[in-house]
Amino acid sequence: AFHLAATEGHTSFLSGVLQWKEQLSLEDQRNVFQKAVETPDRSFCLTPVHMAILFGHVKFVRMLFAAGVDITQ
Repeated sequence: AFHLAATEGHTSFLSGVLQWKEQLSLEDQRNVFQKAVETPDRSFCLTPVHMAILFGHVKFVRMLFAAGVDITQ
């Protein structure tokens, strides 16, 4: 779902996920949220950040970075 949202630029989906993320412990944020953002899709080996950039969804990418997504890991 995260990859599709990134491809389509669904910022409302991302807003909901980010609200949910705030309810998680720091450990769960690393284990669940960060893993979802870092995991590449099976077809093209692209992460949601890559997909949002590829399809020009700048607001989606900015929201991810504001949420602390680390693309260097």
